[in-house]
Amino acid sequence: KSTKEQSSCSLWHEMRYGRTTVFKIYEATRCRTSEGSLTEGILGAAKFETEASTRGRRLEPLVVNDVAKMKNVKILQSGLI
Repeated sequence: KSTKEQSSCSLWHEMRYGRTTVFKIYEATRCRTSEGSLTEGILGAAKFETEASTRGRRLEPLVVNDVAKMKNVKILQSGLI
């Protein structure tokens, strides 16, 4: 239920971009060729770059600091967000 229509969300696609997902691992276990779209999908991911993503990366540290102050919590970097 919580994953319904998630693929229509641009943030969902951005967060998954270039990541090895369980589905890709599943596909790899059933793959019978050494070349093709699965290989390209795993090894050939290009850097995602738009004006919005550049702005987001620039503003992220400021937003994280503001949220940490507002909520009185320490936020640790995870590499995903």
